[in-house]
Amino acid sequence: MIHLICGKICSGKTYFAKRLSREKNAVILSCDELSRTIDRHISLDSGAYDILARDLQKYLLDRAADIGRMSVDVILDWGFWTAAQRAEVSAFFREKGLEFCWYYMDIDDISHKRNIEKRNSYTHENEYYVDEGLLSKCLSRFEEPYSESMVRIVNT
Repeated sequence: MIHLICGKICSGKTYFAKRLSREKNAVILSCDELSRTIDRHISLDSGAYDILARDLQKYLLDRAADIGRMSVDVILDWGFWTAAQRAEVSAFFREKGLEFCWYYMDIDDISHKRNIEKRNSYTHENEYYVDEGLLSKCLSRFEEPYSESMVRIVNT
């Protein structure tokens, strides 16, 4: 089974992914984790970063399919912010004949703000500091999912 976690920045996706990983004995593939490792070695403007992120996501999709074909559960933890991206990823796994399940980390505004403040208070080299510019960019790209087939996780 491929588990796909959708949600805004700082909505609890990684926390949920770790919990799900323990429950399902699943491998987590995180675009953020991989890109943070690369970011330490190269400097990218936002346009180049977006291209890199797409390439990393393609790579991780292929690895998830490889792992899924071995009957090992995989968790993709990277947000899936747009309806088009979610549709494309669903079609990808359908074509591969692999089962998948979507989870939406739904978070209210007050809890979201608290999560951002908490993350920013302990940010270290393995985390992004979420300033107003990054938050605005991320929120402007996020399209809330409206699918009945998606498991909604309410995070407060």
